[in-house]
Amino acid sequence: MLLEVQELCVHYGEIEAVRGVSLSADAGEIVTVIGANGAGKTTSLSAMSGLLRPSTGRIAYDGQDITRLPPHKRVELGVAHVPEGRHVFAAMTVAENLEMGAFLRHHRRSPEYKKSLDGVLELFPVLADRASQVAGTLSGGEQQMLAIGRALMAEPRLLLIDEPSLGLAPLIVKQIFEAFGEIRARGVTFLLVEQNAHQALKIADRAYVLETGEIVREGTSESLLGDESITRAYLGGNVAV
Repeated sequence: MLLEVQELCVHYGEIEAVRGVSLSADAGEIVTVIGANGAGKTTSLSAMSGLLRPSTGRIAYDGQDITRLPPHKRVELGVAHVPEGRHVFAAMTVAENLEMGAFLRHHRRSPEYKKSLDGVLELFPVLADRASQVAGTLSGGEQQMLAIGRALMAEPRLLLIDEPSLGLAPLIVKQIFEAFGEIRARGVTFLLVEQNAHQALKIADRAYVLETGEIVREGTSESLLGDESITRAYLGGNVAV
């Protein structure tokens, strides 16, 4: 088990945003968490990456308890987080953003850095064309590719991705989700939070359904795609798979 979350609870002051969430991801899996706005998806992911401290619960990565580790230590272990809204360094160039992604892992003149960079640019060739462009001037889709590329520069084994399709055109969403298959083939495990439930379930092995801070359903993606209650609640009626 690469990631194991047990009875995770997270509070904002007196408000309990996540209560008793337990989930897991085996090495090589794509696992998705679906749910409506405000369900606790982003809060859960932020706790896993160390941006939020859980009230109670346990987070284990590759058998090691990381519940109290700061974010940079989790990155060093191989956990990378692509946040909702991308959050690229808008005043820096594309090349500088990618360099920041490797900050804890490799010096920019090392062979390892070049290998990581080549891998990102092979995945998203547009970033090579935009290398000297200020990131804040990129399109939304290009910024999302940059945010994913920046995370990959840390050479993660586990990639936490929050709402990658948010605000993007369907064609760009298709390109990004196709890239996820290539990233997986390189040995990266995914925990994907995504409001576009149909798109997420199409590529995931397993899925969890989160409602008001609690896991209410789990199963294979195939089983959830075939579940009428899930279809009505999250897929907008009958959807052809």
